[in-house]
Amino acid sequence: LVARANAIARGERSAIGPLKNHGTREMAQLTESFMAMARRLSDRSDYLSTFASHVSHELKTPLTSLKGAVELMRDGEASMSPDERARFLANIAEDGARMDLLLDRLRVLARADNPGLGGVCKIREIESALRIRFADIEITREGEDAKAPMSLENALIVFDNLIDNARKHGAKRVRIKAQEQNGRLFIHVADDGAGISPGNRARIFDAFFTTRRDQGGAGMGLMIVQAMLRAHDGDIALAESEAGAAFILELPSTNAH
Repeated sequence: LVARANAIARGERSAIGPLKNHGTREMAQLTESFMAMARRLSDRSDYLSTFASHVSHELKTPLTSLKGAVELMRDGEASMSPDERARFLANIAEDGARMDLLLDRLRVLARADNPGLGGVCKIREIESALRIRFADIEITREGEDAKAPMSLENALIVFDNLIDNARKHGAKRVRIKAQEQNGRLFIHVADDGAGISPGNRARIFDAFFTTRRDQGGAGMGLMIVQAMLRAHDGDIALAESEAGAAFILELPSTNAH
């Protein structure tokens, strides 16, 4: 086990796995826990590396545009017409707003990635809060009035992003249905919006993927939802839907023993 620990510390991913011989049951349990921890840390390292690359790419585009606009205005200011100057300033303001949006969403993602855990809220409480926040959307609830194993504040981060996405894609109605099964809570969230095209279904949880980039979309809503749910031992998956978009949220049941 010491030899494996040293190999893992050197970056040898192949060392993460069960030993051929454990000797005792206690040693087997220790090894299993150690390898699980090493695997989580390795996955986390990969996630951070990939995410940092995505963030750098997303910020580089508006930064390059800002730099170019400033240089052009500085070098050609004397010959610029008022309309040209106004256009450059508008581009600078737009790129600045884009960066501000990205930074704001990154702050929300950081919070979702490491949230304060604990607490319980009822699906009915989530529904009531959502109806106030989204007065222009018809929100209905079906199934059990189950309890979600997270604070209402954290739950609203999840549902706010889902319903805001639905609204931005033309939805007028959202249906929430909860069901507990085999110690897990499944929440089905469906809308009547434009839906998700087959070509985009495999990419919707990718960092910064959005079909609304030209309208200011940051492509981080579903990533924030996924991070928050995973922090609570849950997850989200795209569900089949005849119309609009549908997702299945999975969380531990508060009734599980």
